[in-house]
Amino acid sequence: MPRMASAGAGRRNSSTVGQRWAYYRDATPLPLYSLIFIFPLVAVYEVGALMLRPTAWPERRLVAQGAMQSLFGWVGADAPWLSGAAIILVLTLLCWHIFSGGSWRVRVWVPAVMVVESIILCIPLLVIGRIGATMTLHQATSGTGFESLRADLILSLGAALYEEFVFRLAVLVIVLSALTHLFRTPRGVAMGGAVAVAAVIFALCHVRPVGAEEWDSVRMAVRLAAGAYLGIVFLLRGLGIAIGCHAAYDVVVLVGADRD
Repeated sequence: MPRMASAGAGRRNSSTVGQRWAYYRDATPLPLYSLIFIFPLVAVYEVGALMLRPTAWPERRLVAQGAMQSLFGWVGADAPWLSGAAIILVLTLLCWHIFSGGSWRVRVWVPAVMVVESIILCIPLLVIGRIGATMTLHQATSGTGFESLRADLILSLGAALYEEFVFRLAVLVIVLSALTHLFRTPRGVAMGGAVAVAAVIFALCHVRPVGAEEWDSVRMAVRLAAGAYLGIVFLLRGLGIAIGCHAAYDVVVLVGADRD
């Protein structure tokens, strides 16, 4: 009898694990979980950037965040207590959830597991960086010491948030929708094409005249590969995991960088 009870308990535990994994797999791409996952990152970035302005990185800017702020300005809205980019990001996910009619029930363990998954999924980005003989997608180094590290971490966090929003949720989805609905492209081909287009735009927006960097073929190849990888992560795992993966990569790179 004890053996039979043990076997039954084992099957129930296995079934529970399988059910939780299935729930997690399907829940993480949902806008509500993406919003819950990234909201602390948005808050940290906005508060940190507010504290650092206007002395920090005067020659550096986030192209993606600037584009979102411009969009917010075009509709005649202004919110001095919070950046327009943050408002667009949060409201987009909130409206997406409301109009999708999804449940408001949240399981608190899901965002915690999303952190772990994001860290694991950043490993291929580290490999891409090593292969390209560079360890940063943003080259965010403004000096030496703790203050410089803090400023660079805040800037990189903003890059992870707003670049994934603009280049994956906006550009990639728009291109995918156009290829699928306007040009009747097969779904698989359309997904590959959308990932490629978004990766090219992502890479080009880092160099002059749009970005602040000079052309470098090695760094461009790294960004193309990284942009394609993040596009795949976005399509398969959702915006929250793509942002988490991007942010985890930047943190690992900056903390491990030689700043002497």
